[in-house]
Amino acid sequence: MASFEIRAIAAATILVLLATSLTSNALTCGQVSSNIAPCMAYARSGQGSPSAGCCSGVKAVNSMAKSGRF
Repeated sequence: MASFEIRAIAAATILVLLATSLTSNALTCGQVSSNIAPCMAYARSGQGSPSAGCCSGVKAVNSMAKSGRF
C-alpha cells in the first residue's frame, strides 16, 4: 500500500513537471522542490501516510501549474 502511494506522489509530480514544460512560463525546480519537500520523509520511509504539509505542497504545485501563476 505504501509503495503505491509513493508511486502516486512521484507520478503526480512528474505529470505536473511535464505539464509545466509545455508552457513558456514554467515552474522552477526550486518551486517544485520547496513545495514537495515535506513529502520526502514519507517517500523515503514509505511508512504511514503523507503529511498534511506534503498534501498541501502537491496541491500548491498542481494549482500553480494549472493557473500559470508562479
